[in-house]
Amino acid sequence: MSLFSGLFLAASAAVAALQAALDSRADWTMTRRLDGSDRVLVSSGTVACTAGQGIVWETTAPFAASVAMTTNSMVFVDEEGRREKSLDELPHYAEIRAATDAFVAGQTNAFDGVFDIRETTCADGGWRLTLVPTVAAMRRLVTEVELSGAALPTNAVLRAPGSVSIIRFRSRTAGGR
Repeated sequence: MSLFSGLFLAASAAVAALQAALDSRADWTMTRRLDGSDRVLVSSGTVACTAGQGIVWETTAPFAASVAMTTNSMVFVDEEGRREKSLDELPHYAEIRAATDAFVAGQTNAFDGVFDIRETTCADGGWRLTLVPTVAAMRRLVTEVELSGAALPTNAVLRAPGSVSIIRFRSRTAGGR
């Protein structure tokens, strides 16, 4: 494992896979385990990413809900209705969104200063990226993100204070719409 800079990332299979995924759609299943609980929470849905426009995360089970991160806001839709928050009200999300846009535009060092990133090449030819937030306020939300896959990301593990979530992506298609 090595901590790498944007220059090393430019040639990375992981970067190519992530950039391709940022203009695609996939079904997902997530399992979440909360500290102190034996029960595993399971949800599923679809995620759609359209380069330069945003990400829509739709939950279909156990209940319908969606979160869309556009260029300037987050839109939440669930049983309570529709709510929109400006990214100015959510500074860490705005920072991640800006870095994601820069990354899609080819700036492979866009996440420098936001995350410490380690890449591992797996024996099966796949890759694993481990991202650790560098900002203390972000670490209160998530302590580590691990992404893995081959041509496209297939798994994500989100570690947060009090929980671990494992997301499996499948049925991926090109184009986020």
